[in-house]
Amino acid sequence: MLHEAWEECATKGAVSLPLRIKLRQACTHQIDSARDAGDIIFQEAGATAIFKSNPFERRFRDVHTVSIQVQGSIARMQSAGQYYLGLTPAQLILVP
Repeated sequence: MLHEAWEECATKGAVSLPLRIKLRQACTHQIDSARDAGDIIFQEAGATAIFKSNPFERRFRDVHTVSIQVQGSIARMQSAGQYYLGLTPAQLILVP
């Protein structure tokens, strides 16, 4: 998709709305997957994972923070769903 987006930018000057939607979905999915993987590791690490002296603790907080920020927000998927249903997405995430 990134190669396709690059080509669209190079030839048309912008990325098409359908491709932007797909890119947003892919990014949100990857953030969710990273958070889920971190949760599994957290469970396996046990109590040592909660201490600031453990480098994992900071990374665990970071991945959870990213997952609730704009790009990782569930609202991104809701906007994609609105687009696929023929509705105008509620968020202005589609601006190039």
